[in-house]
Amino acid sequence: MTCTLSALKLGTAMASIALAATGALVLAGHEAPTSHDAWAPEPARLTQDLYGGYTATAGAVYVSTQQPTTVVRWYPDWTAAGSTALAAGAPCVTSGTAAGSTTTKVIQIGPGAKARCV
Repeated sequence: MTCTLSALKLGTAMASIALAATGALVLAGHEAPTSHDAWAPEPARLTQDLYGGYTATAGAVYVSTQQPTTVVRWYPDWTAAGSTALAAGAPCVTSGTAAGSTTTKVIQIGPGAKARCV
């Protein structure tokens, strides 16, 4: 079977149209973003003051879901976690913070059992 250049161009154009249509369908089914999305952490609002040293914790609630959580005060630079139980993605602050304040910072876990609040 002989394939001409115009047949190849037509096939490429049809594939591009099909791909664009698929993308439009996917985007059409996507809901409008709320106060947070899959790429950003849900903000946590402190229900207690958090003024202790690093590793101190305080109660909080997630802003959108109103689910209770705990905010930890942690270092902004990679620091050995030691015996501190830290979960990746947990809400955190890097300085003393008053009740009612909101944070979008989260714990990142790195190599060598190190963590930071970013």
